[in-house]
Amino acid sequence: MADTGADASLVKRQGWRQGSVVPPTLIASLCQAKLMPTDLGPQDLLMVISHDCDVNHGDYESEPHAELVIFRARVADQRQGSYFWGNNPRRYQIEDHGMLYELFVHERCTIPRRVLADGEPDRTRVLGAETVRRICRWMGSRYFRASFPDAFNDRTAPAIKALWTKFKKRGEFLSGIYVMLSTEDELPSDQPYSIAVRATMTVEMYGDPEKREQAENLVQDIEAALLKCTGIKLDDLRLVSEGAMSLDDLRYLKRWDFDTLSLRTETVDTLSPAP
Repeated sequence: MADTGADASLVKRQGWRQGSVVPPTLIASLCQAKLMPTDLGPQDLLMVISHDCDVNHGDYESEPHAELVIFRARVADQRQGSYFWGNNPRRYQIEDHGMLYELFVHERCTIPRRVLADGEPDRTRVLGAETVRRICRWMGSRYFRASFPDAFNDRTAPAIKALWTKFKKRGEFLSGIYVMLSTEDELPSDQPYSIAVRATMTVEMYGDPEKREQAENLVQDIEAALLKCTGIKLDDLRLVSEGAMSLDDLRYLKRWDFDTLSLRTETVDTLSPAP
């Protein structure tokens, strides 16, 4: 390793920060040292996920490690709309510079931060700032994402199963689904949950008539599926731009990620598509 002292300033001088892509030469060194998986393909990426302040801390003893996340390159027929926008807490698909990538939240590795002093980040493969921001937010949300009453999850399970195939095809048009429940209590079967739902699109996509039409069709499917759920009373459902959502709205609305809907012995990842 190039830097064997306690001074970690060389890491910063080399240009490392959160979102930096590890170059192939350094990946080869990491694999040879058995510090990371060896099955990366030529188009896969390895990105630094640690915060800037941790990556560039001046002392190795205080911050001895850097955390990396793997971006797996995917082809068009592997595209799954339900993996876009962080709607699945385990898998995330994103497009960047014309490439489709997929992340699995458990495909991370920790390396000695000193290794970063051995070279500069990859200057030919640079991820966009928005991509980095979304990935970091998605990974962080795993530790504080919303939970819902078991009774609510059980009652909406048929809707989730019915919608899964539709989200696989068109889920990328919605950036999120948010729900307000009448109560967070576990209700007996004779008492319904009254809910209001907001489906969101990014400002850019909301302004595109064709993409908005796709999203509106999906929202109609959501409405139809929820109306068939016993014990669920749908009071309101709207498609809105993210620009129309306020911080006050988020005090009452909880993000409804399909894979976080506890189906007890099954998760959406293992459910068969509805006919």
